Amino acid sequence: MDFTKDYSNFTVTDFMSDPLFRKWVLEKDAKASSFWQYWMLENNEMSATVEEARMLLMKVQEEQVLLNDVEIENAVDKIFRQIEVRNLKKVEYDFFDLLRIHALKLSYTVILVIIALTVYRLSDDVASSEILSNNKEPLPLENDIPVGFKLLSERIHADKKAITILLKDGSKVRLEKGSQLIFPKNFSGETREIYLVGSAFFNVAKNPSKPFLVHSNGVVTKVIGTSFKIDAFSKNVKVMVKTGKVAVFTEGLTNKEDVEKSAIVLTPNQEVTFKQEINRFEKSVQQTPIILTNELRFRNLKFEDMPVAQVFKSLNEAYGIDILFDEEMFRHCFITTSLTDESLFDKLTIICKTIGASYRQIDAKIIISGRGCR
Repeated sequence: MDFTKDYSNFTVTDFMSDPLFRKWVLEKDAKASSFWQYWMLENNEMSATVEEARMLLMKVQEEQVLLNDVEIENAVDKIFRQIEVRNLKKVEYDFFDLLRIHALKLSYTVILVIIALTVYRLSDDVASSEILSNNKEPLPLENDIPVGFKLLSERIHADKKAITILLKDGSKVRLEKGSQLIFPKNFSGETREIYLVGSAFFNVAKNPSKPFLVHSNGVVTKVIGTSFKIDAFSKNVKVMVKTGKVAVFTEGLTNKEDVEKSAIVLTPNQEVTFKQEINRFEKSVQQTPIILTNELRFRNLKFEDMPVAQVFKSLNEAYGIDILFDEEMFRHCFITTSLTDESLFDKLTIICKTIGASYRQIDAKIIISGRGCR
C-alpha cells in the first residue's frame, strides 16, 4: 500500500479509483482505516469529497455490482459534474443520457444508485445550510459558562453532520455530528476561550501571547498553536494530540502554580482521559499512533542483524513515544526484519516475540521487559 501519495487535489472519482481508498471503504483494512482517519483530521476541508466517494462505493458494494475503475470514473464523474451545476432539469435529461452507458456494461442497478445519491446530495445541501445557523438550544454546561461570555458569543450546533468552523483568529474547528461550540465573536483579552460539548478536532492558529483554552465538561485544554481532538460526549473527557503540545487540567484552577503542578502535558501520539467518577487523569499512547516524520528511513524500517536497542531507538524517533528498556540486558539481542506497513503495536509484538520479551504501557510510555539474549 502506498501511504505517501498526495491526495490534496483528488476528486470524488479520483478517490473511488484509488486502491488505498477502496481498501479502506470496501475491505475495512485496519492499516488503511488508520491512515484515512488521520488524513481526514489533517485535511478536514476535503471531508465532503471523501464522504461522497465513500458513500457511492458502499452503495455499489451493497448492490453487488462489479465495475472496473474506468467505468466508475466515466459514469460517476459525469453525474457529479451535473450535480455541481444544480440544474435539476439538466440532471434529469442526462439521466436518460446515462442509459447509453449500458453499452459500456454499466448496469441499470448502478444508474438507480446514482439517481438516489443525486437526490440525497441535493437535499443534503439544503440541510447543511440550516446546520450553520446559530442554534438556540441550551447546552448541558450552560451553568458553567460566565454570563458575560454567553451574551457576547456565537453558538453553533452540528445537528445532522460534521461541519468545519473558521474562527476569527484563523483557527479551524471540525465539529462532529451532535456537538455544540460556543465561542466569542472576537477574541479580546489575554486568552482565546471557547466551550465545547461533544467531539471536535482543533487546528489552532499560533499566538504565543494569547493561549487558546477549550472548556469541555469540567476539563480545560490549553494550547498555543497545535492540532488535537477532544471527545467530551460523556463524563469521561478524552484529549488526543496530533501535532504540537497541550496542557490539560480540571476546571476551577485559577492559580498559575496550581495549573503548572497538576496539568497533564501531551505531545503527538499521546492521549489522556479524565475519569469523572474517580476524579483522575489517565494518560496513554493513542490506539493508532502515526509516524511523525517524513524521513524515508523511518517509514521503511528495514533491519539486518541490527542490535534490538537500535531498533527500539528508531521507533522512539519515528513515533515520538518513549520506549524504555534495559540496554545492558538486551545488548546481545539482534534482529533481521522489515517493518513497513505494521502499526506501532504490531511492530512491538513482532520484535518482542523474536527476542523473547514483552511490552506494556505505563503513563504513555512503552516498557520492554525480558531476560535478554544469550
